Amino acid sequence: MAHELAAIERETIQRELRQIFDEPTVEVLGQILGRMAARAEELRVTRDEFQALRATVEDLALAQRRTDRAVQRLAEAQQRAEERLSRLEETVQRLVEAQQRAEERLSRLEETVQRLAEAQQRTEEELRQLAEAQRYMAHDLARIRGDHLELVYERKAYAYFGPLLRRVRAVSPVELEDEMEARLAAWEFRDWLRLDLLIHGRPRHLEEAPEIWLAVEVSAVVDSHDVDRALQRADYMRRAGYLAIPTVAGERLTKGAEKAIEMHHVLAVTDGKIMRWEEALSEALAWQRASQHSQ
Repeated sequence: MAHELAAIERETIQRELRQIFDEPTVEVLGQILGRMAARAEELRVTRDEFQALRATVEDLALAQRRTDRAVQRLAEAQQRAEERLSRLEETVQRLVEAQQRAEERLSRLEETVQRLAEAQQRTEEELRQLAEAQRYMAHDLARIRGDHLELVYERKAYAYFGPLLRRVRAVSPVELEDEMEARLAAWEFRDWLRLDLLIHGRPRHLEEAPEIWLAVEVSAVVDSHDVDRALQRADYMRRAGYLAIPTVAGERLTKGAEKAIEMHHVLAVTDGKIMRWEEALSEALAWQRASQHSQ
């Protein structure tokens, strides 16, 4: 800009000089000198303004450089932010992928747990069926053992009951069915026919004792239900006029059966061992005397 002002000034001076040479009069010279003085004054003012403008421009240039540096720093910060954002996006992407893999593993785990639960249900059902089959087998085995014991006690009645009775023998219910059927209700007679074993004889150590009938319930393991059936079926025979003693026989007694035979004076024969014979016989003879007295 300073060069442009200088060029303008040179052109003005040259123009004024040409006018002096063309019109060399005092008046023209005075006019030219006046204009040149005024121009010099203007030029001085213009130079001051130029200096101020130049200072302003330099300030603006300095501010621009600072702005450029600030913009550069902002650009660099923006670039770093974008790089960090890119790294963050990569990290988020890895987390998303890891989450997807975790969900896939969880899905597979849930499927595995479901299969295990189904297998457990099948196993429990198989165990239930096995336990049920085992109960049936145990029941059948107990029944078979009971049937076998019935045959054993029937065939060896003298060996088991001979120490208690003279001329002991196993009797078929057929021999008593007419009188029993006549004196019992139909359902009582049917229940009596289910008696496992009927033994007849006279007490060995009582010479004048009457005939005795043993209403025997046989089971491998004698429980309180066997005792109840023996009591009930001996009662049927007493009501029909026979001196019957409730009896249970088997391999062993449960605790409940032991309490029941003690409480109700029931004869028990287990594996050759005789229990409660005296109490059972005394109770039967007492019943007979009471029955005869009431008649």
